[in-house]
Amino acid sequence: CEGRACGDASAASTPYARSPEELAAALPQWTLAYRRLHLDNSTAVRVAAAKAMGIVAGGAGKGLGKHLKRLAPSWWFAQHDPDETVARAARSAFDQVFSTDAKRANALLFAHAEIFGQALENLTIKSPGDMPHKEGSADEQAERHDRLLASTVACLLLFSFTSFDLWAERAEAPILGACTGVLRLVERGFG
Repeated sequence: CEGRACGDASAASTPYARSPEELAAALPQWTLAYRRLHLDNSTAVRVAAAKAMGIVAGGAGKGLGKHLKRLAPSWWFAQHDPDETVARAARSAFDQVFSTDAKRANALLFAHAEIFGQALENLTIKSPGDMPHKEGSADEQAERHDRLLASTVACLLLFSFTSFDLWAERAEAPILGACTGVLRLVERGFG
């Protein structure tokens, strides 16, 4: 797997260069596509999607702001994909777009409600048949379901560790309430 076909950022960014305005205009459609692509059964597709995220989101500049809340959950879950290659590509894209610890923390705080909301929804999916995307064999659906649950649990753990100090500094009561809601769901056995 080489070059543009597998999402090589350097190869893809030059011939397909677009203005920040064009990339920002594509973000609503990209958000919908990325929600599906980050769960694809193919590791190569998930890696390419993560690299494309860096190109699209990074290239959109300030236009990313009004779409970040819709993009953040899938992007954060992809950073915790059980496949380390996928997770590394998604983290690299996130770090490229949000280049400092403070920017990364602020992006997460900005979209915290959406991330926790999607996490709660993910944790209530009891079987592969309950997933919104039902394509593929039963084994592929089960693999996608397992990956979704694993990435959700991992992202919640890391989200709480990386952001708790900043939340406490800002006394973010809604975030702490969301954490409490997640913990209650876990205690009840996701049901």
